[in-house]
Amino acid sequence: MQEVMDAVFPPDLREEAVCVVEIWLGEDRIDDESRTNVLLEAAGVLSLLGDGGRVEALAAPYRIQLEARVAEAISSFEPEVLDLVIDRVLELAPELALAEGGVLADLEEEVVRLLLTRDSIELALEGASLLLGHKPSIPAELAAAIAGFDRRLEPELWRLVPLGSRREAMCAWAEPSRRAQLWWWHRGSSLPHTALAELASSAWLIHVFPEARAEFERLIEAEDVMRDAVKEIAALAESSSS
Repeated sequence: MQEVMDAVFPPDLREEAVCVVEIWLGEDRIDDESRTNVLLEAAGVLSLLGDGGRVEALAAPYRIQLEARVAEAISSFEPEVLDLVIDRVLELAPELALAEGGVLADLEEEVVRLLLTRDSIELALEGASLLLGHKPSIPAELAAAIAGFDRRLEPELWRLVPLGSRREAMCAWAEPSRRAQLWWWHRGSSLPHTALAELASSAWLIHVFPEARAEFERLIEAEDVMRDAVKEIAALAESSSS
């Protein structure tokens, strides 16, 4: 998994993000609008790494100047691109469970590349919130495109399970408490990449042995009970520490 992470997120990700923020929030660059999108994503990265305080401190003296820059940068995201991306992801997703070898590798590369579009927007909006000290205004068309992307992807996310450790790696760089913000990578990322094939095998088993359905349903119920217990323990731990 580390090799996958290093290919997308360099090991010195924090240092690179800090460098970008310090350069582009410096006095000699604060009025330079040419790299605002890069600044926003770097700030978003630091936020998800749990280092947002550094960004807020650097940005505080310049928040009035940053308002227009941030608004223009967010407006530069093209809503129609998100529509095209989700169309393509949903087209490719069913093939992940069927492909093998080089075909599978090519599919994985394309799906990961497409989903990084959603990462860019999420990190930019997160970074904008830090730089401005409040949530940024999002153009209605972009907000609708983000909501539409998420609404269409969420019920089909299970089809991306064959990506296996690649999905886990795509959010593993963030602080554990923040990984769920990148839910398209995080949800179910710990499942083995073979889970869909095993699901098909389970369906075949129950078809041949209908008597096994009760055991299958018992396992599902036991899993639900265990997961609810884990959530309850986590909630109690959080409340006791606050």
